[in-house]
Amino acid sequence: MLEVSDPVATVHGDDVLATSEAGPAAARGGVLRVGGFALGAALSIVSAALLFRQLGVRDSGRYVTATTIVALFGGLTDAGLWSIAVRELSVGAGESSRAVMRDIVGLRLVLSTIAAIAAIAFTALAGYATVLVIGVAVCALAMILQNVQLTWSAALVARLRFGWVTGLDLLRQVVMVAGIVGLALAGAGLLPFLLLAVPTAVVALVPTAILVRRQAPLWPRFDAAVWRRLLRDVLPFAAATAAGALYFSVSLILMSLISDDQQTGYFGASFRVIVVLFALPGLIVGSALPIFARAAAGDRARLRFAVQRVVDTTTIFGTIVVLGIFVGAADVIAIVAGPEFAPAAAVLQIHCLGLLGSFVTAVLIYALLSLGRQRAILLLTCGPLVINVVLTVALAPAYGAQGAATATAIGELTLAVAAAIVLGRAMAPQQIALTPIVRSIALAIPCAALALVGGVPPLVLAVLAVALYVAAVWALGWLPKDLLKDLRSPA
Repeated sequence: MLEVSDPVATVHGDDVLATSEAGPAAARGGVLRVGGFALGAALSIVSAALLFRQLGVRDSGRYVTATTIVALFGGLTDAGLWSIAVRELSVGAGESSRAVMRDIVGLRLVLSTIAAIAAIAFTALAGYATVLVIGVAVCALAMILQNVQLTWSAALVARLRFGWVTGLDLLRQVVMVAGIVGLALAGAGLLPFLLLAVPTAVVALVPTAILVRRQAPLWPRFDAAVWRRLLRDVLPFAAATAAGALYFSVSLILMSLISDDQQTGYFGASFRVIVVLFALPGLIVGSALPIFARAAAGDRARLRFAVQRVVDTTTIFGTIVVLGIFVGAADVIAIVAGPEFAPAAAVLQIHCLGLLGSFVTAVLIYALLSLGRQRAILLLTCGPLVINVVLTVALAPAYGAQGAATATAIGELTLAVAAAIVLGRAMAPQQIALTPIVRSIALAIPCAALALVGGVPPLVLAVLAVALYVAAVWALGWLPKDLLKDLRSPA
């Protein structure tokens, strides 16, 4: 690992990661981030409903395509630097950390600029409409600003200061939602919705700079020699991050190229829902990454305990989310996109299967990262990416949006299984039990069957399915025994 210090600890004079409070703090942080996410998602549902109704099937497909292209290229050059920064700030000590953070900020800025140029060039060369090229250019600028803000926020995450992190995320979402609502009420077209990305990025960038200006350096450093050392350490994980970005976004890009606008619109409606939900595993597990990193540096028993606990909790929570969306898919699509997108409900249900795998995968990948197994992570992500591309090309022309969704689900589930095998070997003899995953899925299947019941609103059935699952989990005593105690403990 890189030799870094902890600039936040030098300011506050504490090291919560070295105390027994780390676990409860991470648990509360995870709940806090999920709560903020849920509030933002609820607001996003309102804005998405207005956006899809205002733009219609054709332009809403274009909107999702433009934002996905930028996210795709941004992910390709992300280099995993945020996760690496959190890991290093969680285990390091010494004044060199400030220099390392400046190098990471500078490298992230340059890579993001390269990604922006590549996204614009791809959109132009691929023959997309002029409005999409302009929209991608604007969204690319917003992506650069947001990446800098996220890099600065690593100092907050490393010290488990999730209140501020959650507040910043929620602030960005509130501004985006307010903008979409205003534009929809004004009857705006496609381009103004895309232009909204820039002020949304700025409104999170400024307060982040104010919060961390005394804890971590804001100004980038452009030192090619240091960057080469950084990249040698992070390159495998960077490539894995790029493959992960390609994995989920590639189906939408391929759909826009090999299928028609209607099927792309259906896929885009489901994608709009599922891409928001796919952020959940990272939010939850990201709260535990500092603990994983510190434990991996010298206490494998603690690492095994922490990973097992997060696997158990995340599997239950992930099943609740997937079960609710799967059973209520028809009403979710109707609320988010409108009745003309009704065929997207089946697409969303297929996407849900992959989402369940992602909750497990996130824990396993972060555990491997904490162990310094970046090369293993790279190999893990490349296989499912190839599977996804091949299956999308094979299935999308004949089966449209459902075929593309099937490709993403199979790829994600394959990644979860492979990651479990690799982590098992890396942790030996400190093995992670996978029984909680199997039993949770088995319990969810009969609850999911409520989706077949007719004559009852899907959202009502979704609430019933989730209630039955939660009641069964509680009755069987599957919830980690000390979780509620940690959540109730003082901050």
